[in-house]
Amino acid sequence: MGISYWVLEIVCHEALRILYTFHRCLNLFALHFPDQRN
Repeated sequence: MGISYWVLEIVCHEALRILYTFHRCLNLFALHFPDQRN
């Protein structure tokens, strides 16, 4: 049970980091192409 919780914690942390990176990439894309987002 403990190992499953550890894996779940790692996966959640990685998912949050990936979402944060994706959010920053989207913001940079929006800055470079402001006409794409109406």
